[in-house]
Amino acid sequence: MKPELRMTLFSALFFAGLSGVLLFLPVWFEKARGLSGTEIGAILAASGFGRMLAGPVTAGWADGQADRHAAVKFLGLAVLAAFLSLEFVSGFWLILLAALVGITGYWLIIGYVEAGLMRLCASGALLTYPVARGIGSAAFVAGSLGIGWGIDRFGPESALAFVCGICASLAIG
Repeated sequence: MKPELRMTLFSALFFAGLSGVLLFLPVWFEKARGLSGTEIGAILAASGFGRMLAGPVTAGWADGQADRHAAVKFLGLAVLAAFLSLEFVSGFWLILLAALVGITGYWLIIGYVEAGLMRLCASGALLTYPVARGIGSAAFVAGSLGIGWGIDRFGPESALAFVCGICASLAIG
């Protein structure tokens, strides 16, 4: 597959998955694990704080790697493992820990998505950056609609299954 098509697909998958992480993982926390609004807020706040700390560390590590894809591969696998572990842990603190790794790691992938899109757009291999990001936005909307339908049809577990499926695709991609 051509690099520009692979990067566009990777970006679309990332943004579709982001809709699950941002919009529907909190639904899963409430419906499948019985967490309160305060607990869900704490998880999301901790993940934002984790992103502030882990972003520079991860970027510094990635910058020193000979394999430019190493960071994305590592993050994809770590995020997948963290989200999969949510199915097997119970209690607020274990859920917080797994979600912290999963959500923080997922947010860290966005820098690599953006850099890849900008590099390919600057080289002329992709359309303009706004078009490339528009495809990502459309994938976010499609992911939101798809997960919402899945929750209505199959229950809240489908939200976590969708996020894990996207993470597996990102790790492979």
